[in-house]
Amino acid sequence: MLGFEEYTKEFPKELAEFVDHSASEIAVSWGKGDFIEAEKNLKIQYEVIRGFEKKLPEGQRFHKGNPLHNWGVAILLQRNKKRISKGYLRILLAFVEDLLDFTNINQVKNSPAYRALITTPFVSSNLLKKITSEVQKRKKEKIFHKIPTTFYQRH
Repeated sequence: MLGFEEYTKEFPKELAEFVDHSASEIAVSWGKGDFIEAEKNLKIQYEVIRGFEKKLPEGQRFHKGNPLHNWGVAILLQRNKKRISKGYLRILLAFVEDLLDFTNINQVKNSPAYRALITTPFVSSNLLKKITSEVQKRKKEKIFHKIPTTFYQRH
C-alpha cells in the first residue's frame, strides 16, 4: 500500500499539487458524508491523472489505484443498489492497478482494493486469482496498459 506522499512522488509537480488539493476537497466531502460529491471529485481526480498519463511515453504509467478504490467506495457508501456493481468495478480496477505496479504480491494483498474485494460475496477468489495470473503474465511479456479497463476489456 502506498502512503500519500509515496503515491504522488512520481507525478509532475503540477499534477501532484492538483491531487493534493483535490484530496483535501474529497476529505471534506467524506467528513460531511456527501458521497455523491466525493464520487464527483474522485472521478475528476482520476480523469486528470489519466490526462497527464496520456502524455507519457509508451510503457510508462501512473498508479491510479487510490482514486479508483476511493471512487468505488464512494459509490458503495451511497447505498444505491442499482450502482453496487459500478462501485465494485472501480475497486476491481484499483486491484488491477495494484497488480500492475506493485512488485510483491504481499503488497497487493495488503492493499485496500484487495482487502475490500476478498471480503465481498460479489467477487469470487477464483476471479481474483485469474486476474492476478493474467496480469503477471502480461507484466512478464512487458505488455503494459495505462488504463486498467484496457486490460480488463481485453480479457
